[in-house]
Amino acid sequence: DGIRDKLVTGVQTCALPISALLAAWHIGARLAGPRMLPDPQAVASAILLEAQSGALFVNLGATLARVLIAFVIAMALGGALGLAMGRSRAVDRIADPWVIAMLNLPALVIIVLAYIWGGLTETAAISAVALNKLPNATVTMREGARALDRQIGRAHV
Repeated sequence: DGIRDKLVTGVQTCALPISALLAAWHIGARLAGPRMLPDPQAVASAILLEAQSGALFVNLGATLARVLIAFVIAMALGGALGLAMGRSRAVDRIADPWVIAMLNLPALVIIVLAYIWGGLTETAAISAVALNKLPNATVTMREGARALDRQIGRAHV
């Protein structure tokens, strides 16, 4: 009974915001027109057509591959930089202002700059996502390296 009650409560909790979003979307589509904002039914139909043709899954796979590559790059570079920053005050002093600047740089700015500098290429897209996530990975690793007991760190290196 407890699980059923939690499930019903969860569905009820999600139903109102989702219904409100769909209603607002439908009203906005009516006001803006189909060229400016297609209604939910038109979008659902397009998704269904793309899924039936197989194109949706091909494009989704390509996007997820780009995200995975960008994540690996950001984690590798951010992990190495964060570890160096957490273990060396000198590296931290040099790199910290750059990391803070990157944390405060909006993702849209990074994306636009990547496309201006690299063109509309796969490399620019992957680089933009990796650069956007790099400072988060760096800060997380730096704080972990700082919190690590130095004696334990030396024993396992």
